[in-house]
Amino acid sequence: MILNRVYQKYLKWQFFIPEDFKSASGIHIDLGSGNQIRNPLNFANKFGSDYKLPSKQVANSEFFIFDLTRNFPFKNDSIASFSAFDFIEHVPRWEREPNAGMRFPFVFFMNEINRCLMPGGVFLAVTPAYPSPAAFQDPTHVNVITEETIKYFAELGHARNLDYEYSGNFKIVHQSWVYSDCVYTSYLQRPNKRVLYFARLILFLFKIFVNIYVRKNTPTHLLWILQKI
Repeated sequence: MILNRVYQKYLKWQFFIPEDFKSASGIHIDLGSGNQIRNPLNFANKFGSDYKLPSKQVANSEFFIFDLTRNFPFKNDSIASFSAFDFIEHVPRWEREPNAGMRFPFVFFMNEINRCLMPGGVFLAVTPAYPSPAAFQDPTHVNVITEETIKYFAELGHARNLDYEYSGNFKIVHQSWVYSDCVYTSYLQRPNKRVLYFARLILFLFKIFVNIYVRKNTPTHLLWILQKI
């Protein structure tokens, strides 16, 4: 029972990817990737994206440059998975445009992810969230996420019943509090050798133990796993 609780809370999705979500085919896009493209589902075809070209060359990858709060340059139902690490907290919730009235960039962003994902495609996000100070301390954080925010984008979620122009349709697969350094380590390219894999797992669990029981820290980030219906 204890091992199952540990697996569900810390290991499932934070370290292990469930087998039915793994795939070698398809395209993965890491949104707001900067210099380091993450590929949590280990797709063969991975691409980075941001509003400008990163300062360093990204090996073995291509890079898309576009305004991530506007139309994505991808066809409908064409992308297998998207990821966003420390990004959605920078997407404005609302803004006014000259002669255009009110606009909701974060809702539009979620619409575009849903439009571009293939049926069954996955959106994985890690973001600082309330009540952690990490959600507020950066002056460029304009979108505060809570445990309840994800429900606005799920089946029959709140955003569909409000005048937000939300058209997406996601299923909540997983949500959990995480320590960002642990998750970032586990979502780097996983080693093929079993010994190295389990060595990384032990280090991952050790970091969690130190954060919770030694440093008495509280988690700072939420992990979202949403799947297009």
